[in-house]
Amino acid sequence: MSNMNSLKAIINTLSRKEIKFINDYYKNNELNKRLILFNLILKNKNTINDIKNNTEIESKIANNLYGKKSSAYSILKKRLKDDLFNLMIFFDDSHKLSSSVIRAEHTVQRKLYQAGILYSRRLNIEAKAILKDALAIVNEYDLVDKKTQITHFYSFFEINEIRVFNSINKQLIREVDLMKDYYKAFAISLNLQDKLNKKIKLTIELKEDIDALYYDLNSLKTRKESIKIMELYFRASINYFLIYKRYDKAFKYAKKMLVLVKNNKEVKSILRLINSYLQLFEAALNLKKYKEASKYAKKAYETISKTKLKDSRNELIVLKYVFLANFHDSKSKKLELHLNKGLSHPVCKKIPDLKEEWQFYKAMYHFKLKEFNEVKTALYSINKLIKGNSGWNFAFRLLEIMMYIDEKSFDMVEYRIETFRKFISKSGYKSKERIKLIHKILKTLDKTGYNFKETAKIEKKSLQLLSAGKDAYQWEALGFELIRFDSWFFYSI
Repeated sequence: MSNMNSLKAIINTLSRKEIKFINDYYKNNELNKRLILFNLILKNKNTINDIKNNTEIESKIANNLYGKKSSAYSILKKRLKDDLFNLMIFFDDSHKLSSSVIRAEHTVQRKLYQAGILYSRRLNIEAKAILKDALAIVNEYDLVDKKTQITHFYSFFEINEIRVFNSINKQLIREVDLMKDYYKAFAISLNLQDKLNKKIKLTIELKEDIDALYYDLNSLKTRKESIKIMELYFRASINYFLIYKRYDKAFKYAKKMLVLVKNNKEVKSILRLINSYLQLFEAALNLKKYKEASKYAKKAYETISKTKLKDSRNELIVLKYVFLANFHDSKSKKLELHLNKGLSHPVCKKIPDLKEEWQFYKAMYHFKLKEFNEVKTALYSINKLIKGNSGWNFAFRLLEIMMYIDEKSFDMVEYRIETFRKFISKSGYKSKERIKLIHKILKTLDKTGYNFKETAKIEKKSLQLLSAGKDAYQWEALGFELIRFDSWFFYSI
């Protein structure tokens, strides 16, 4: 990043109080050119965006200060940037941080810096007093890395008292070991999260890798003196069992995680709370505990709506989960309310792909009510989302086929079943056993003249496999088979 872009980025973050502080600092110094440059960037901060504007404004500023663009101007920019970095240490903006844990880390870091300055001036009593305050915060929030820094700092004061120094050094070694365990646990948890997010096919080698990671983390959970390691263990356990689709176990650990996050300030944060609710939602949804899934999705939405993430894309994602949980809960009376909230959400209105995604949910809603004209209106307003081999293309084709069958427009179905087969073959879905069975049942249904009872007899084994939903035939509640095919089939009978 160029010095000008870097300066602009820093200045954009400054509050009025901070701008006044910088102006006052420079007015009392023989550094007038730095103050002029600071105020010129401040004045033009909204126009220094594209390369052309940047170049023109830079030339004007250089001419204003030196009569021409010289090497002195480049040095001036660097010195102003260095000044701003130094002055920012004086700004206590920890109140802007949403997490109490991050605020605590921020405060401890400032106290360590203050203690360092006092120590360099041989003000040891004052430095120790600040370290004592910092240590109290560290112990309260289980800040393992900061604790080692403080203990290391304390050892400086006892360098001539070897017995005391040795005692502090032993303590430091224990804390370093704990810190190493924490970072090891963090890395394992992150790796399991990555494997879950990528939805990689579970090969024998990958299973061995995942099992080894989880085994290593299991050995670390004995470090019960660290709430943070326990939090990482619970988080990794949830991801581990989600990878293996052991939703009962994932639900159990997600409940433990929620209790831990609610009751321990070391790991208490709004984002962790939202994430805990969403993990409970996902596990409950896959366990067909739709009422519980709805409850936890609602709690996540209510929590995120009270934060700075209100009206954000993340809030819309949580709202989607609320809609899906209510969609599967047959007793829910608020489905239309959640649908309309999603459709009218500021982010949904701005981003075409998200607008089309919510049109699909609208089609699902009307399909549930057997309002087929409304289904078609919503479904055929979708274009970009279903291009190529996306999961949305699969979802669109399946819903379209089910709609025409329910509407008894059978002349519209045969061709679509055939194009569905070609799509499965081309897109890589042919390796998905559940999807292959769905196509097989649809073919039989077409051959029997859409006689569901007759098809059920012929495809009894296939339907049993789909309904049991085990191993390769498992239904993914947050996949693209948003309306469960076997449930629709049995309802049609």
